[in-house]
Amino acid sequence: MEGQITISKKEFLRLKIVEEKFDRLELGGVDNWDWYGDSLNPAGQPSLDEFEEREKLRIAAL
Repeated sequence: MEGQITISKKEFLRLKIVEEKFDRLELGGVDNWDWYGDSLNPAGQPSLDEFEEREKLRIAAL
């Protein structure tokens, strides 16, 4: 994926906080919890892989 997009400082900060929170949870072993996979792929929602592909297409169209 090439190119750049511009986001606000507020959105950048939000993304950095979410990334750090996720990293800490995974380092703490949250990914070993029984319901971890179910939480990432709730019924009736697209899987994370589907979400990623949809977002890649959406961003590529910008």
